[in-house]
Amino acid sequence: MLSPVYVLRRYYATPDESHSVLLRGEEWISCILEDESRTVKLSKETRVPAGEYFLGLRRDGGMSVRYDTRYRDILPLGHIGMLCAYNHPNWILGNAGMQFQYCYFHIGNTDDDTAGCFLVGNKADVPGKRVLESSAAYQRVYPIIIADIMGNASGYPEDGVLSSVKLIVENHD
Repeated sequence: MLSPVYVLRRYYATPDESHSVLLRGEEWISCILEDESRTVKLSKETRVPAGEYFLGLRRDGGMSVRYDTRYRDILPLGHIGMLCAYNHPNWILGNAGMQFQYCYFHIGNTDDDTAGCFLVGNKADVPGKRVLESSAAYQRVYPIIIADIMGNASGYPEDGVLSSVKLIVENHD
């Protein structure tokens, strides 16, 4: 069985933020908000470069603990770690001369909430520079992606689950 491919397709950017859609194959999954594009990384203020990555499940860290508690009784199977994009060991995402670590899909509404990560939303408010209904989107998207990761697991480090599920980030902005 082939692993599913997720595509993050960027369609609009300003000097402050980037708007995208997340697709599973050609099926819309979520609106996404990220930080702005930069040629030199500024910590917590730079979106990841276009490229191919993998999706995994990171179980360690403060954000994972907070989300595990927050969504424990809300999600059908609970929350078992953060959705994390990576292409190197130790949850590192490296490309175009930049290196990121712990690039999560998480909740938030504006670029102030991104910290270099991907914010999910059910709706995009491009003029307002935000995504809307982020928590509802997370509750909907999380089980879909987790099922794909667990069904395509390729390794089990102490702090999570690696998978062969691809994330392709494309610039169309």
